Amino acid sequence: MHSPTIRRLLGFALPATLTLGAVSPELASQSQTKGTLLEARKGHSTKLLENQSEAQKPEEIDPALGTLVSYQGPLGPMSAYVSKPPAAGRHPAILWIVGGFPSGGSPGNWTRLNPGNDQSARAFRDAGIVTMFPNFRGVAGNPGRREYFYGEVDDALAALDFLRKHPSVDPERVYVGGHSTGGTMALLVAECTDRVAGVFSFGPVADPADYGQDNCLLDVTDPKERRLRAPIEFLDSIRSPTWVIEGVNGNSASVRRIQAASDNKRLTCITVQDADHFDLLYPIQLRIAAQIRSGSVRISQSMCDKAVAAQRDASREAADLKTISSFRRLGGSLTAKTDTEHFFWAVERERIEKLVAAAEKRGWTAKAIEQRSDEDDPVYFVVKLICPLRLGEVKKVFAADA
Repeated sequence: MHSPTIRRLLGFALPATLTLGAVSPELASQSQTKGTLLEARKGHSTKLLENQSEAQKPEEIDPALGTLVSYQGPLGPMSAYVSKPPAAGRHPAILWIVGGFPSGGSPGNWTRLNPGNDQSARAFRDAGIVTMFPNFRGVAGNPGRREYFYGEVDDALAALDFLRKHPSVDPERVYVGGHSTGGTMALLVAECTDRVAGVFSFGPVADPADYGQDNCLLDVTDPKERRLRAPIEFLDSIRSPTWVIEGVNGNSASVRRIQAASDNKRLTCITVQDADHFDLLYPIQLRIAAQIRSGSVRISQSMCDKAVAAQRDASREAADLKTISSFRRLGGSLTAKTDTEHFFWAVERERIEKLVAAAEKRGWTAKAIEQRSDEDDPVYFVVKLICPLRLGEVKKVFAADA
């Protein structure tokens, strides 16, 4: 669960979490590597534990949504997807790198929206921002082999060149973004070029070895191989406005390490309270997309917190309305008082005790506080509060856990 705050367990499912390892002592003890990432990579030939590639062709997409295109990468023609421009003329654009292993490729679902876990970057496309999703080397029939955050950076830079020259794109308003492993890639791209208007890195790691040797194709015990893939080593080379954003209940430890490693004024790190690795994506991207359209991108802690809180409240209210509707269809009364049950949990018993004391003053009845445990939290505390409500009083229902 990994929540430092009290959470209400009525009307929504608990989010998934991402738990990653720590940066090795070798990297953690070092200051920022001198020079840029591109300079450090010169003359280096990466060595991998195994060669991986896939010959499967990239999937086709609905022409009404976008186009499967080919961009010229360092190893030859590479496939990518470009969303359909909203109209004639030139528009802002974003190179979006999808997360997962391997990173990049199709956004998965182009039409269905899940606000609690939307990894498709749909908010940008819906705002009329031309969105490119590149495939990298060794996947989707592209030439080469997977290099795990190394040669893929060169491919991303080539895709960026393609996007900047696209006839529907304003080259001065091109951004780069990504989530999870895609966020790590976006941060590496930020360390290699200043030809972008801004970079949005959601949930990256400080060092890709944090993903674990099982997901690595490189020898994580080789300091140089790790260093040339570790965003934390080259933060000082970032020259475009760059935002690293993650939920407190997600991979926030990496974000804090990144923040502590550099005083680069172009880099802003934000950890969003009461959010995880996934549920912050859509609401924050929705705000960023509106800012891109307006021509002024100013992402702040307050903006991110408010965006996530608004989405959470909207989801909770939608779930509560569904519950009330079901109750009415089953013959329940919306005018008579009905005991409603609300469950709350926190990892600190003191928080639950304070909640109970405040709720009882407002007419709630509290059951005994229970101590529980699971794989994520060895110990946490749960309480059930009962409040008599007339379910027709919708405003009061929505204010019940204020």
